[in-house]
Amino acid sequence: MLTYNNNLEAHGVMNLGKYCVITCHDFTGYPEEMEPFGEFMEKKGLNWYNLLLPGHGTNPFDLKNIRWIDWANYVRKEVNVMMKKYPDGVFFAGLSLGGVITLYVLQQFPDLKGAITLSAPVRLLNWWQTLLAKIPYLGFWVKRTEKDEKLLFDKEAAKIHRGYETFHTDSAKQVNKLVTQVRKRLDIVNQPTLIIHSSKDNLIPVKNAHEIFDKISSFDKEKLIVENSGHVLTRDFDKEEIFEKSFEFIKQTILE
Repeated sequence: MLTYNNNLEAHGVMNLGKYCVITCHDFTGYPEEMEPFGEFMEKKGLNWYNLLLPGHGTNPFDLKNIRWIDWANYVRKEVNVMMKKYPDGVFFAGLSLGGVITLYVLQQFPDLKGAITLSAPVRLLNWWQTLLAKIPYLGFWVKRTEKDEKLLFDKEAAKIHRGYETFHTDSAKQVNKLVTQVRKRLDIVNQPTLIIHSSKDNLIPVKNAHEIFDKISSFDKEKLIVENSGHVLTRDFDKEEIFEKSFEFIKQTILE
């Protein structure tokens, strides 16, 4: 887990150092996925706190024993700590599974200042996971497919991107359980929310972004659909546009 603090004043009288952005990585991924995003925000003067979900950063066997409520409990605890440390305002941003967790945090913390979802799913991920969800005692290890590996269009970024090469279907079921819980309560989300997705995401279809936008109750909500990236938006070709848009969203939310 990484903690970043920067109390620089920025943009005249706006002291961005009073605010914090919490970031959360993808399923089977590592916190470094969110480093480009977090470092960008830090340079702008915001504080940054990067999460490491239970079962990640070690090996797939550890992940197999984790349940969705373990992720939820961990994240709630960390958000509570940051909201006490930064009472002026906390934002949350997450990628894929981290995006689902972002929506969960919005549902659990009405006082959250705002949030950004990146490649977030609100539907079961594919047909075999839907089937497995109905067969609770059936499970097996899955090796990532060629399709799964094509998460980035930027080939240089893809070379350094890492995640677990295998995972157990029990772990995928836990993602689906969290997705289901979150989808049922999208309408209670009313904080400022920026929803970002790629039209060419081959893992989580862009229709997920449209559903989130349509179902949340936020008066202040925006949707950014990019065209030159795959699933891992924080490391792909559109990242600079995404970072700039996210910062402008945060800044505007603070000003309102």
